Amino acid sequence: MTPDDQHDFSIFKPGPASFEHIIESFKAFSELAAPLTETLIYRGPREPSAGETISGGIRFFIIPVYKDKDHTVLPAFTDARLLKPPFTSKPPLELLKLYFCSQTADFFSFNPSLNSAVAAGPEIRLNRQQLSLVIGALETSACPGASSDNSSDPARQAEMFLGQAQAHKAHYLASLAPAGPQTTLIKAAALMELDLYQDAYDLLTGDESPQALCLLAEIHRRTDNPRKARELLFSIPQSAGLDRRKNLETAWLDLDEGKTVKAQRMFGNLAAAGGDERQEALFGLAMATAGPALAADNRGNRPATPRWNGSPAGAPKEGPRYPDTENTSGLSEATAAFEAALECPSKASSRIFFYAGNFFLRSGHAARAEVCLRESSRLSTSPQARANLILALLKGNKLEEAADLTTELALIESASAVRLAAQFPKDKAQRLFESAFRSLLEARPAAVTPWKAKGSPPPPPPANTSPAPIRGTTGETIISLEAAVPKAVLSSRSLASSSPEPVTTAPAPADGARQPASRRTYSGDTAAEAAQLGQESAPALKLETNKDILSAALTAEEETKKDSFLSRAFELASGLEDEFGKKIHFNIDCLTDIERKLRLTFIRSKGNSQEKLDTVRDCAAFLCYVLQERLKGQLIKFQDFDPWGWPMIFERPSYKITSYPIERVWKLLWQDTLPDPGWLTKYLHYLEEELNAAPGSKMQGMAAVRSRVMSHAEKITEAQTEHKRMRILASSLVETSDIETGRTGLAKMEQVLKTDFHPNIPPTSDGWKLLRCYGHLLAGTMIKDFKASWYNVEGSDGLWSMQTPWKTFIFPIGKIYKEASSSSRDGLAAYYDHLVAEKLKYATGQ
Repeated sequence: MTPDDQHDFSIFKPGPASFEHIIESFKAFSELAAPLTETLIYRGPREPSAGETISGGIRFFIIPVYKDKDHTVLPAFTDARLLKPPFTSKPPLELLKLYFCSQTADFFSFNPSLNSAVAAGPEIRLNRQQLSLVIGALETSACPGASSDNSSDPARQAEMFLGQAQAHKAHYLASLAPAGPQTTLIKAAALMELDLYQDAYDLLTGDESPQALCLLAEIHRRTDNPRKARELLFSIPQSAGLDRRKNLETAWLDLDEGKTVKAQRMFGNLAAAGGDERQEALFGLAMATAGPALAADNRGNRPATPRWNGSPAGAPKEGPRYPDTENTSGLSEATAAFEAALECPSKASSRIFFYAGNFFLRSGHAARAEVCLRESSRLSTSPQARANLILALLKGNKLEEAADLTTELALIESASAVRLAAQFPKDKAQRLFESAFRSLLEARPAAVTPWKAKGSPPPPPPANTSPAPIRGTTGETIISLEAAVPKAVLSSRSLASSSPEPVTTAPAPADGARQPASRRTYSGDTAAEAAQLGQESAPALKLETNKDILSAALTAEEETKKDSFLSRAFELASGLEDEFGKKIHFNIDCLTDIERKLRLTFIRSKGNSQEKLDTVRDCAAFLCYVLQERLKGQLIKFQDFDPWGWPMIFERPSYKITSYPIERVWKLLWQDTLPDPGWLTKYLHYLEEELNAAPGSKMQGMAAVRSRVMSHAEKITEAQTEHKRMRILASSLVETSDIETGRTGLAKMEQVLKTDFHPNIPPTSDGWKLLRCYGHLLAGTMIKDFKASWYNVEGSDGLWSMQTPWKTFIFPIGKIYKEASSSSRDGLAAYYDHLVAEKLKYATGQ
């Protein structure tokens, strides 16, 4: 290739160019190309050691991001000839929409000087909002019913497409419309559906109209700031005529705060009244009905399915507090509500399809889930929608298509793809992915040359189809970028700085300013709903644990009030002051009042399980806040477990302990009798004694067994709760879900340990997690078949012991660790048979 030919690859003429010209240039390309890097993952519980080869490795290709200052940049090229292999190419619209789904990229760079076979010429860099404008322009030009010429009404068209959940088109057309209050509202609503909450907030800042206040309230609700949302709704005068919209937002807030019955009633009334809010009201009714229905179904059939994450939840909140009551008709009612919500398109259609698909997936209707998740994937900007579609395809045994979609998702979200790969049948996964990646790499774009003559400008667009200038952009832009300085083409505002987890971060507010809280880029309608109806998702797009991201300027109490679970403590304290006629403080003395409230509720509300559940949640939150303030405990919220399984960590300089305070209150829902008075005070004293004890002072392991030292009763309760939580987790994992409790299950585990674990090769982090699950499965067999009970549970779980009725001591988790690491294995089946023989001797009195 000669130097003269290199101009064929330049996407734009060097020098000033308008954003309209950039869009027209994108329309000229038939394909875009992306560089790839290869990585190899293993299906087993450990990585290979040096020089060792383990079968089952799966190749993944990813698009490599790069850092420019503090920003993450995702590269693409306008011609494959600019790239060295490996690379892939796709039609421009397809690749751009895939890029928009990336939750890690801050900017999208076209023709950067990276991995380039030849000089690419000038670079162009877009931020997320600008990328959406390009996508919207390409979609609009391909749509016969839409026009961007000046004879049409772009604002009306934008509103129409927004109502059809086509947010990119709505965003683009609203940018073409003449400036005005209505255009601003349409554009802000489109940005919200694209999860660009910061941009929507910036657009509405300073607008005091009732419609803008409603949208701002919705932004605050969706970014986990319900208190600010309620304040804004309260500030809207009744004369504004927005009562229905206000009621809809209030119903969503009530659902988030656990007022399920009230929310159902409000959603039902709004749906029955019809109007513009009908579809979203039906959506809310479906969400309020689905949670309790699935919880009841899980109790009757199987435990809730937690995501196998390894990590997160950093930002999303706890989830709606669905009542713990039986609801035999709930599944059909939720199904009917979802179907009614999808009868007509609305701006919420993407979210409705997403949650409907997850609902059907969890309730066992894989075919219906697939239909909904296909639509969600088509309309949504979220990789989670694509990931859940893959799960639905796996349920339907459509393995080839699932592998193709997983390889595509791996390009931008490799961690999710790795976890999805674990869901494929082990004997077919390698072949499926080899075929999928071969197809990915075989794609070759045709050469595209926007213009031929060296230095000549591109042909101007036809006179009658030239788009109007895009509102809010500058007329000219310098396309070349300074070294190491990330520049958005037309950015009038700086983006929020990136963080390890993609969040949309608002700048620090001035006093009294309406500022949205930090929020993950995607969350359907609320992260709470995702936590309940997105549980089937194996890929980890969110963290397993949850901490609110709060302003450092707030006091600890104000921070806690923003926590959707712990805030119940303040509501309870206020209610108890009215009920008991005394001041309620968050200290040890008031735990007596909490016990009194629980006793009164369970005595007078024998048939009202909803009141019992609400009181249990309130009192558990009160207890957690007391422990947080008195002992500096940190509550860790697992999104896909009921709150009883949430641990609280108490850290000291040289050690830490884990406890389950919510379980101390939650167990009242499971038992017929109330504990003896003072049980919460005794629990707090136990924690204080544990934290004041010198590290290593408690006897543990074999030494404790020989000395017959049993753990404190409260410590045994911690182990029982941890065991229950691990058993639920094990029932959801593909590696452990088919292992029975009994001898046959132990034989399966024995074979897995021989195959996947080897002496002198330490397991990976995932391998250790699997070993813990195997250990608790063994403990479950000991409890079921031999009536064993926990005895000493001090120190690491490998030292935890159990005792049989005939006084034999067992170390179930330690036994698994030993079997995995030792070259001289006794075997789990033989271990079981030995205990059976001991049991028979005990039963016959020998």
